[in-house]
Amino acid sequence: MRLWKSLIFVCLVQTEGRQLPLEKIILGSTSFQSSPQADWGQQAVKEQVITPVPLRNWMVLYVNRDKSKALDFVTMMNKVTPAMGIEVSVQPSATSKVIKSHLAMFLLQVKFKFRLNFFQPRSNCFNLGHFVST
Repeated sequence: MRLWKSLIFVCLVQTEGRQLPLEKIILGSTSFQSSPQADWGQQAVKEQVITPVPLRNWMVLYVNRDKSKALDFVTMMNKVTPAMGIEVSVQPSATSKVIKSHLAMFLLQVKFKFRLNFFQPRSNCFNLGHFVST
């Protein structure tokens, strides 16, 4: 601190504050009081979502060091989504290890794997050959 020519005072300023009451959380037809830790994730996964969207084609990408976390995530998705009313295909359409963890390379690999696993080329609707009589 001497290098910066600064001092730290030992006596701290004390202020009085007030604590707000815990909030009531409303999830669809269920309501409950939040906890001081504001952790209501367990209750959230037991209630159906308002408009469930099925996850039929989904992909999990991970770097090698996070393989176990990725597989745990897939297991957790299959465990909690039925109670939420979300239809999830048992396994993701693709579970792929991403080689590079550098952001730019990661994004390139995500783009490549997405196209590889989900891009379905459309029928050639602009091919006008069938209109030409031979």
